[in-house]
Amino acid sequence: MTQRIAVAAAVLVRGNAPEAEIFTARRTEPPHLAGGWEFPGGKVDDDDPSIEYACRREIREELGVEIDVLAPLPGPLPDGAWPMGEDYALNVFICRIQGDAEPQLLEQHDDMTWVSIDDAERVAWLPVDLPPLRAAIEWVRSHL
Repeated sequence: MTQRIAVAAAVLVRGNAPEAEIFTARRTEPPHLAGGWEFPGGKVDDDDPSIEYACRREIREELGVEIDVLAPLPGPLPDGAWPMGEDYALNVFICRIQGDAEPQLLEQHDDMTWVSIDDAERVAWLPVDLPPLRAAIEWVRSHL
């Protein structure tokens, strides 16, 4: 089996359960993913010292905000990642935006929104984000 390319994503949360909200952004590319909603993030670079660092970097690049990582959201793969097909593994972190900063659409997205944890599954998420979304909702309900 070839090594999967690591991807880091942030479940950005604000507020506390039951009023907590989760951030999502709509992709513009590649064409087969355009229009789908996802957690922001991206590939882990070879020079990133950790996957958590990559998550922080990606959010800074994509949304122009700094984040605090609250906890990893472990997936079912042996390394704690979530499957993204044969070639990729999704590493998910529960995060909050630092201070009062608001996300900006800087790259790869054409829309963004905050959704309540009760309405989060009504968004047209990319299929790969649905399992971690459900786990994130449970995490928020039990930890915030």
